[in-house]
Amino acid sequence: MALVRVINMNPLDQGRSIILDTAPLPVNIVDSTTSLLELLDSIILFYHLVAKKPLAKVAFLRNSMLEYISASQDLKIRLGEVTKKNVESETVQQELSRSINVFNTKLIEQGRHMAWIRAAVYSEEKQLLLAWLLKVVTLTLMNASLEGNMFSFVPDFYLEALADLCVGLRNHMHPTAHIEKIPDYQEMFLTIAKFLCDHFMDPRIVNVDSKSTLLLTLAGFVFNPLTLEAMENVPEESRMKLVTNLLKSYKNRAWAESNWILVRFWQGNGFAFRYDRSPHLLKKGGSKSFQQESISQPRKPCPSIIYQGHIRDVLLENLQDTTAFLNSLLNLLNWTFSEFIGMVQEIHNVSSRPERVFIESRQLKICATCFDLTISLLRVLEMIITVVPNIFNNASQSFSENLLFRLCQVYVPKLFYCCILFNI
Repeated sequence: MALVRVINMNPLDQGRSIILDTAPLPVNIVDSTTSLLELLDSIILFYHLVAKKPLAKVAFLRNSMLEYISASQDLKIRLGEVTKKNVESETVQQELSRSINVFNTKLIEQGRHMAWIRAAVYSEEKQLLLAWLLKVVTLTLMNASLEGNMFSFVPDFYLEALADLCVGLRNHMHPTAHIEKIPDYQEMFLTIAKFLCDHFMDPRIVNVDSKSTLLLTLAGFVFNPLTLEAMENVPEESRMKLVTNLLKSYKNRAWAESNWILVRFWQGNGFAFRYDRSPHLLKKGGSKSFQQESISQPRKPCPSIIYQGHIRDVLLENLQDTTAFLNSLLNLLNWTFSEFIGMVQEIHNVSSRPERVFIESRQLKICATCFDLTISLLRVLEMIITVVPNIFNNASQSFSENLLFRLCQVYVPKLFYCCILFNI
């Protein structure tokens, strides 16, 4: 009888690390430790490949139901307004009533489905099982990180399962199944937060997929208020280590994700940065795909005073590294803004032609991404200028004058372009 065995070949190859070995185990020779390890690997792999998908689907159903409820309430308010203002508008009233009945029918159907989901999928028993599995994965990864190249003998799907389980408990099951029902959920998230802080940009991690997974998991923790609280409660040494790595030069590394994490620490304190969504977008029409939340303003504001203080301390501690970081940030800001202005000008020129020209949605999305990246870089620069103004106005330091000159050099063209665009 052949057993499918998962083997990891992680450190050197940059592709997928899962290899399925179907070689039969020796007959009548059973090692209990090996069997348990293979069983654990299979359980975690099963969750990563199969079990997480139903959780995501039912979470989508819950969100869809909330949208139907919101739309139905809006229609009822509109129907009441129409009835008060114009009693004779029977056609409009009938159409609104018909739409409300359609939504109510759909909500009844979804309500029955959600009742089954709450009993079978989002049960307390299932929640506790996922919490247990998350603790096992976390403990395994912590032990695997104690020596040698990190995760050399741990399959990649352990890291991916860590991210999947965190999202499943934090976003998919919660708030239908309240995360507070897990007895020690705060300690569980605190342990994971410390693990992420300690191993972010760890030079021992040689696999690209592992680096990316850790970075995205860290970003997920920072973007959620519940797990951000856990990030703020880890030991100060771990917090300082994380901030030090975040403030390294953006040159030759995945800078966008690190920059978004810094933006999240600031969101809520910056100029006009206190909104869930920018006011000018609230009544924006157009395609739904272009009304998504922007990268530069990803979630409800939840600034971290603790991490802002650490950012100040790290920037003042090593001025040489600070100069390198700010120079790389200003270079990227100049590049992203130039790309955005160039694409806007190109789109404007195309749309101004007398003949009808189709502008690809891909081009619009790239332009929007360049804008979001520019805004996120500006927000980080705004945070640094506000939190550590001495870096730019300290007359006793020669580098301050150079940084102030570069800051003006980058800002003046942007103000010039904005004045031209808005005819100021």
